[in-house]
Amino acid sequence: MMLLAGGSCSMDKDSPIDDHPDITEDIIDTRIKIAIVDSLLQDRLNPESPAYFGETYASGIEVLYLDNGKKRTFLERWYLIYGEPHEEYRTINPPYRSTAEYEAIDCGTLGYYFLDASSIMYADAEEEPVYVYIQYPDGNEDGIKIQLYRNERGNICLMNKIRFND
Repeated sequence: MMLLAGGSCSMDKDSPIDDHPDITEDIIDTRIKIAIVDSLLQDRLNPESPAYFGETYASGIEVLYLDNGKKRTFLERWYLIYGEPHEEYRTINPPYRSTAEYEAIDCGTLGYYFLDASSIMYADAEEEPVYVYIQYPDGNEDGIKIQLYRNERGNICLMNKIRFND
């Protein structure tokens, strides 16, 4: 069983939003956080959970993005776009993270470890919908189909529709 949670915003104070001149942020909301749980809602990605997949299985889970007909990992896609490796990417993320300023920032997953399926990599893509796949070591795969919405000026990109295993 999977739990999906969406949401992440980026702001640019200089860009008024169409039809709302009093709102001046550029909003991008294209991140999906995926928690995997068992039928008792126990975390399958947390090493301290009794329902944990196990290190070997969990480390073999991949998040893939469809790119010109080929499934690529986040790191492969990042390298193709930016030409350099991504230093901080992790496939499985803890529910809280620390920064220099804060000891524990809640990632908004109700305490569950999660996979980050970020369609932000496709915010400028011509191809729609965006396809994200969760591939498991046993050969099983889940698919997420994301329709992005852009306003006329192109300064807002939101997830309009999300379909799971459609």
